[in-house]
Amino acid sequence: MAGGIFIPIFKKGKVNDMGDMMSFPETPEEFLKEYSFKDKKGEYTNGSELIPVFRVEQMIDYYFRERR
Repeated sequence: MAGGIFIPIFKKGKVNDMGDMMSFPETPEEFLKEYSFKDKKGEYTNGSELIPVFRVEQMIDYYFRERR
């Protein structure tokens, strides 16, 4: 594909609405472990683990909201 543009195409799965690239571990605890991170320099936290708000929203949607 010299000079071409590659556009990945993802189908929505039956497991989740995040597309094929998003996977959910078995438990919420495993989800937090997989998607959390630490402030490397410790400038903003005291070493606590952080997780982006959009990841928390995904976790709530997947693990805690009633299935429709």
